[in-house]
Amino acid sequence: MLYPERICLTAGELAEAFDAWRKDRAGLGGELADVAIHLLGLAEMTGTDLGAEVARKLAVIEARTYAPLRNGVLIKQDAATGGENPCTASAGSGDFPPVVCVCGSTRFTGEFNRQRKELTERGEIVLSIEVVATQAREHDPQHCDPALKARLDELHKRKIDLADYVLVLNVGRYIDESTRSEIAYATAHGKPVRYLESPECAA
Repeated sequence: MLYPERICLTAGELAEAFDAWRKDRAGLGGELADVAIHLLGLAEMTGTDLGAEVARKLAVIEARTYAPLRNGVLIKQDAATGGENPCTASAGSGDFPPVVCVCGSTRFTGEFNRQRKELTERGEIVLSIEVVATQAREHDPQHCDPALKARLDELHKRKIDLADYVLVLNVGRYIDESTRSEIAYATAHGKPVRYLESPECAA
């Protein structure tokens, strides 16, 4: 199995584990086992001593401190800047604004636009989708070109990396598979996840 394929499969298994936990259904343990198997495979393929890396990371986490943003979201302090995180440091006449990554199905174009406007006016930096198709699925470039969709999905995860928190636009409690993957990615990387609507009964 190729390295990129293994990474994609690992992300997929993590999303399935999240879905099993969210819906409180059987099989969560098996999904977590699949994630572990793929991670061990990746470690072997890349020559990574996973045990040593986990121990090192735990030590980093133990020493990490957090500071609250104005909206209550906790973010990591950056040791490289003397413990001061640029998101809490002063920038000009005020604090550096919080950064939010908006996730959700591209069918909710109107809600994306509304949230971008409201969040920006509220003083937040908004990272959102930039390629939105309102036409039928068969004419949607993201679905007609699987490679493009894969690149866009990965690009959105990089936006999650930059964000302080994630806002999921689950209109009508609808969450598609791409968004589930983004939620799982954000959760795995310690990013707080908020929802437009209560997610308990999400489809």
